[in-house]
Amino acid sequence: MLESHFISRTAVEILLRESFSEHDYREFLTERNKSLLQGVQKVLISEELEMGPAHHELDIAIEEVELGIRKIIIDTLGEDPS
Repeated sequence: MLESHFISRTAVEILLRESFSEHDYREFLTERNKSLLQGVQKVLISEELEMGPAHHELDIAIEEVELGIRKIIIDTLGEDPS
C-alpha cells in the first residue's frame, strides 16, 4: 500500500523505529526521495520505450526547439534571470 505512495519498506522501517528522532526523519526523507526519483525514472524510461520511431524523432525535434528557446532566453537575460 505505501509503495504506491513511494514509501519503500526501508522507509517504513525507519518510521517504525522505537525512539524516532530528527536524524531518523531526515533518513526517512532521504529514502523517500530515492524512491520518488526511481519512480520518476521508471515512468520516463517506460514512456521512452513505448515511443515509436516517428514519435522519437518528434521528441528530438521538440527538445532541440526547447534548447534553442533556453539559449535565446539566456542570451537575452543573461545567466541570472532575476
